[in-house]
Amino acid sequence: MLPIFIDMEKLKKFLKLITDLAYPYRVYIVGGLVRDLLLNRQKAIIDCDIVISGNVLKISKDFSEKINGYWFILDSEHEVYRVVDKEGSFRFDFTSMKGEDIYQDLRTRDYTINALAMDITEDFSLGNIIDPLYGQEDLKRRIVRAISEQNLIVDPIRILRGVSLSSELDFEIESGTWKLLSQYAYLLEKEAGERISEELFKILKNKNSFKYFILLNELKILDVIFLGWKQLRIPPPGPYHHLPIDEHSIETLRCLENLSLQIQQCKQLLEYLNEKIREGRTRFEILKLGSLLHDIGKPPAYHVEDGKLKFTGHEKIGAEITRKICQRLKFSNRETDMVCKYVYYHLRPGFLVDCIASSKRAVFRYFRDTENEAVAILLLSLADKEATRGELSDESDIRRHHEIIWDLIHAYFQKKEEIKPPRLITGWDVMEILKIPSGPIVGKILREIEEAQAEKKITTREEAIKYAKAIYAQLSRNVEK
Repeated sequence: MLPIFIDMEKLKKFLKLITDLAYPYRVYIVGGLVRDLLLNRQKAIIDCDIVISGNVLKISKDFSEKINGYWFILDSEHEVYRVVDKEGSFRFDFTSMKGEDIYQDLRTRDYTINALAMDITEDFSLGNIIDPLYGQEDLKRRIVRAISEQNLIVDPIRILRGVSLSSELDFEIESGTWKLLSQYAYLLEKEAGERISEELFKILKNKNSFKYFILLNELKILDVIFLGWKQLRIPPPGPYHHLPIDEHSIETLRCLENLSLQIQQCKQLLEYLNEKIREGRTRFEILKLGSLLHDIGKPPAYHVEDGKLKFTGHEKIGAEITRKICQRLKFSNRETDMVCKYVYYHLRPGFLVDCIASSKRAVFRYFRDTENEAVAILLLSLADKEATRGELSDESDIRRHHEIIWDLIHAYFQKKEEIKPPRLITGWDVMEILKIPSGPIVGKILREIEEAQAEKKITTREEAIKYAKAIYAQLSRNVEK
């Protein structure tokens, strides 16, 4: 009997249409959907991999037109095409048969639990499963087992997929497979960045993704996919840290994920973190990646000064390295800017805590500079502080840091206009009032007015105009001198 969580009537209708379009060729569902049906796993979007020995280009295009869906080329070299229905609830990936029959095709795949097929030409039933590699037995044992060494070498992204599968299903990686993943991790160096990103974000979706980044670190896969990661093991951690930098980075991710209960208690914070930044990626998932990379600049910044370990400027160096990582992984411009901000500003909340009592201007400047990612960076700071437990770390200091940062997060949502009040005058106003052209001076005057607003030194448009004139007069005197 088939599970009831899928809109089965709709799926059957789609599959019947595919088999009609593919006639006289046989049609098979392979891999993930078969596995998920056997495990009774519910998913928001149903992925259905279709294998046909006929003309998959024509069949997939005809299918897309019939259902008024969206058609994409995933891999022209290997003839892989995707069709998404107009509601976005079903994704069909069409591929050509590899080998003479479905049995040969399944033997070319990555893992035994993905080498499962159903012949749907005449019947769509769990009693109709083709399983030449005993994938169902591995499903029962809850293990990820590679089909062969050669299959991993042929398509190295499968090395990373072994960990993403383990993450998705909460399965153990079989010992022989573990050795193969470790042995051939270096092959990922030449894999397409977008394919690596896809597997990484499958892992980042896991609420305990830190466990799987521990695996990726042990397998040395992170050394290959993240520029500069290997060097994180070189500098000693320093007296404030109890872990080497690579382990501290993953511990920061763990501490970030441990904030989930507190995050759940604030509806606005939850909505903020769940914002979809790109199809299949939320702000929280991108922040989790940022937490992993926040100290990536420490090795090149490392030096000893007066007998003390120093990492001066590591946040700036780290942001530069992070930008290269994001470019390698084919991130969008927005994603890249977000992750770079997390790395560049991750120390800023700590400085803010030190002067919070005396400087409203510092608070304003922080929220102005970090813009939409201000709250995300505050959360990263909480996790980073919690993950720093060396002999010089102080428990009372950690508690104070947490209290102030959470106050800032709640204040951001509850008193947003007080933290960053709306402008009283614009740049056009400044140019008109002072009779000056556009340029750096206008920006400087606006920033001074905004900071005075944050400190409540001015509250009205009239006061802002008077303040603008005073600033301009002072700037003019400085130039004359």
